[in-house]
Formats: sequence, C-alpha cells, structure tokens
Amino acid sequence: MYDNLKKRRLNLLWQGVLLAGQEGHAELGGAAARAASYREAFGERQYMEVLEFDVEQLLKDRAVELAYEHRMYGAGDFTLYRLTSEGRRMLFHEGFPIDPQR
Repeated sequence: MYDNLKKRRLNLLWQGVLLAGQEGHAELGGAAARAASYREAFGERQYMEVLEFDVEQLLKDRAVELAYEHRMYGAGDFTLYRLTSEGRRMLFHEGFPIDPQR
C-alpha cells in the first residue's frame, strides 16, 4: 500500500472508529467518508466508489472485519465493522491516539 493511500485509508478507519461510538468497532459508511473529506477530494460522483474500494482494502489488510454478531448488522444501509488487532496496530503506528493492546 502506498503511503498516501495508507494514510487515506487509516484516516477513514479512524473517523469510522470515532463515529461508531462503540469500543472496538468502526462505521465505514458515508458519514465516515464525509468526515475523512472524501467528497472534497474525489467529488460527489466518485467519492462513494473510492470509499467502497478503500473499505475492501481495509478488509483485505485485515484492519477490520464484518461485525456479524452486532445487533445492528444488516439493518438498512448500516454496516458495522469490528476493528481488529491489526487495525489497532496500524492506527497506532500511524500516530492515531489508540491503545494497540486492547
């Protein structure tokens, strides 16, 4: 992963963690994309495509996994992700204020 792509994805992940409001989870939908300035960077027409790509990459990098067990999983357009230990480590090493051991 290139550094600028990595930073963009980790910023998205961090915004998702903040938006989820639940320890160990991340909400990686449109609200996280807006908080991470995707609309400004990619425009109204493309930011959702970039978001989908970045979420797939975070899944592939094992930074997150789908939170199937969460009571809100699959409710409407809401998809919640579980932050993995690898995701915590990645955020920590990029300078985000998170405990990598939780």
